[in-house]
Amino acid sequence: MRAGFLTLGCKVNSYETEAVWELLRDRGYERGEFSAANDVYVINTCSVTNTGEAKSRKMIREAARHPGAIVVVMGCFSQLRAEEVAAIEGVSIVVGTHDRHRIPDYLEEFRRLGQPQNLVAPLLPQTPFEDLHIRRFEHHRRAFLKIQDGCDNFCSYCIIPYARGRVRSRQPEEVLREAENLVANGFREIVLTGIH
Repeated sequence: MRAGFLTLGCKVNSYETEAVWELLRDRGYERGEFSAANDVYVINTCSVTNTGEAKSRKMIREAARHPGAIVVVMGCFSQLRAEEVAAIEGVSIVVGTHDRHRIPDYLEEFRRLGQPQNLVAPLLPQTPFEDLHIRRFEHHRRAFLKIQDGCDNFCSYCIIPYARGRVRSRQPEEVLREAENLVANGFREIVLTGIH
């Protein structure tokens, strides 16, 4: 099976896409170019601006044009507009800004049942930090390391607290463990990233 990935938006999204790729690679997937024919397309969406949302819609439709492909949509746009995303013809699986670690299982379930799945759940104040992991950051000279998610500020112009939830941080020992793994895999520069 071959999976193509497209990331829109921030460094946190880049990290999360890479983590999902590693989960799929561990299940035997190969990585393909997003513009090529793939069995699975994973689009990590953005909703920070109208342009981000428009580009998200465009790329979802582009992936859905491939007959027989499974289209997985995750990220901020799908978290905020799950019903809209699920209504796009050809979308197979919709995941928001958590439960991405379950995407390999969702793919197996989709293959078994053949039914589109809208799996976006509301972000509650007690939603935990989703502890995704990466060992290497393919096609990059420096690695991103996500240490925080969410925002508590609720600025009048910003959608992020609704898309990402409240502030949550990664456990320090997990940050150190992943940094050590990245260094062991040859990375000399690690960029700590988060939402707030």
